Amino acid sequence: MARRLLYIALLLWGSTVAYPQQTLRIMSYNVENLFYPADDSTHLDDEFTPNGARHWNFTRYRRKLRCLAQVIVNIADDWKVPAIIGLQEVEEARCLDELCTYYLRSRRYRYVLFEGPDVRGIDVGLIYDTTQVTLLSAKPIPVPIPPTDRPTRDILYTRFLLPDSTCLHVFTCHLPSQLGGHNASEARRKAAHRILAHQADSILLLDPDAAIVMMGDFNASPQDNLPPLTNLMMPMAEEGKGTEKYRGYWSCLDQFFVSPALLPIVSARIFDADYLLEPDHSYLGTQPKRTYKGFRYQADGYSDHLPIILEWTTNEP
Repeated sequence: MARRLLYIALLLWGSTVAYPQQTLRIMSYNVENLFYPADDSTHLDDEFTPNGARHWNFTRYRRKLRCLAQVIVNIADDWKVPAIIGLQEVEEARCLDELCTYYLRSRRYRYVLFEGPDVRGIDVGLIYDTTQVTLLSAKPIPVPIPPTDRPTRDILYTRFLLPDSTCLHVFTCHLPSQLGGHNASEARRKAAHRILAHQADSILLLDPDAAIVMMGDFNASPQDNLPPLTNLMMPMAEEGKGTEKYRGYWSCLDQFFVSPALLPIVSARIFDADYLLEPDHSYLGTQPKRTYKGFRYQADGYSDHLPIILEWTTNEP
């Protein structure tokens, strides 16, 4: 009888065990002109070739890949690398292939990149850790704009299966820049916003509890909304923090938007490690340590943007 009671007690205890919390990280990073250093006749990339204005060669290219890998493996004290990393300003799939194969070879990263219509060949890409997530599907989503306007980058849509069986929808973006002024480019950004909002509405109509993350360089302040999603970077922007600095002012151009179901279990931060910053001699404080300052190459530079990190707390067996 005593043995039977002990057996029942063990069953009851086992049914109420709380599994340890796990952190899944998602990263977004505009890596500033990650060009493959060879001329591509289909892209306006001459500036970033060995004979171009910036003398972009394989030595500088490989150093930039090492710097990018350094950032990825150092984003957290527990050394757990991001499961998903959205990257902006990547010219070719070869760049991501070499990053994963040679510079992150101790990890099990794979990549996704579709060639888009940008005239310089700048695309959005994504790498993911196959030990943490499973890729279900991937496709580019074009942003329709007038044919007389300069074409803009596609949105990268990927779906992942998480260890707890959650289906995660990820949209990686690099919205049209403010070249020519905010107002001149606003119509193109609004076209991208409409596409993103439509995609979110379609997913949430089928599953109101769907897990959606939209991330990337939105080339505008976090005051630009994407209902029904919430912008996680708004509080940081209101505190004057940012990911890119222009004429002495920080702007939070890099952002995470999440669906309602994720709000209680996610948080976001800017990764502003000291080695990613340098003194801002023209203004006060610091600024991102970029690869090129004007046309002057900085061997210890990383990017003109800082990466952002989303942390997702889950209970996993």
